[in-house]
Amino acid sequence: AFMDQFTIAELGAMMSGNYSIPGIERLGIPVTHAVDGPVGFVYQMGEKFGVTGVFYAAPVMVAATWNTDLAAKEGDCLAEEGLWTHCTGIYGPATNMHRSPFNGRNYEYYSEDSLLSGVICGNTVHGANDAGVYTYVKHFICNDGESGIYRDSVYTWMTEQALREIYLRPFQMLVEDYDAVGLMSSYNRIGAVWAGGSEALLTGILRDEWHFQGMVTSDWWTRGEHYKEIKAGNDVKMACGFPERVKKAMELGELDRSDLERCAKRVLDLILKID
Repeated sequence: AFMDQFTIAELGAMMSGNYSIPGIERLGIPVTHAVDGPVGFVYQMGEKFGVTGVFYAAPVMVAATWNTDLAAKEGDCLAEEGLWTHCTGIYGPATNMHRSPFNGRNYEYYSEDSLLSGVICGNTVHGANDAGVYTYVKHFICNDGESGIYRDSVYTWMTEQALREIYLRPFQMLVEDYDAVGLMSSYNRIGAVWAGGSEALLTGILRDEWHFQGMVTSDWWTRGEHYKEIKAGNDVKMACGFPERVKKAMELGELDRSDLERCAKRVLDLILKID
C-alpha cells in the first residue's frame, strides 16, 4: 500500500504545517502553500512572493448584502489570486458567531446569526473550491470571546442545545451542504477540553455525525499536546508541530503508526482534491 512507503519521520512531517504542507519528492508528493486570511492573501503574498493583492470587504459587510452570488464570486476571486501566486490554500474564511460586540475578531466573522453565516460562508468556500483552492474555515469552534486575553485561556460553557443550534450550525452547513475540505480548530476550550484536542468534537461530531471527508489543522502554535491532537482527529499542527513529542508518545504506546497514517492520508486526500 502507498502509505506503507512512508517513514515515521515523513509521516510526522506531513502533520507539521508552516504555511505549507511539505512535499516528499521520492513519493511524488508536491509542496503546497497556504496563506493567512480570511479576506485576502495580502500579507504573506508580499512577504513570501514579493507581490501585493486585494483585501476584500469585511465579512460582516458581505453578510449584510444577503447576496450568495456575491459571496461565491469573492471565493472565486480569492482562489484566482491564490493560483496566480502559486498558493493552493487560504486560512479562512471564518464563521464564528458575533457573540459579543467586544470580541476582538468580529471583523473576521459574518454575523450573530448561524444560518446567515453558514450560507454566506458556504458560498465563499464553494467558489474557492470550484476555482481549485482549498479553504481552512476557522475557528472550529466557539472562538467567540477574543479580546484582552489570549485565546487558549478561554473556557466556554454552554448547553449542548446552544452549541449545536448556534455555534456548530454554520460549520455543519459547510460540511453537509457546501463540500468544505478543510477546517481550522480553535485555541479555546469547550468546557475543560481544548477544541483542537477534543475527540468528541473532531471525530464524534465532525466525522462520525457529519461525515466530514477533509482535514483539520490547528491554529498557529497551540499549546496543546501534539500527540493528543492526533488522537482526537486534528491532522496538522502549525507551526511545525512537536515531532519529538510525537516520537516519545509512540515509544510510550500512546500512539502507533496507524494514528499517523490516518492523519497523513487526510492531508494527501486534500492535496488530491485541489491538484
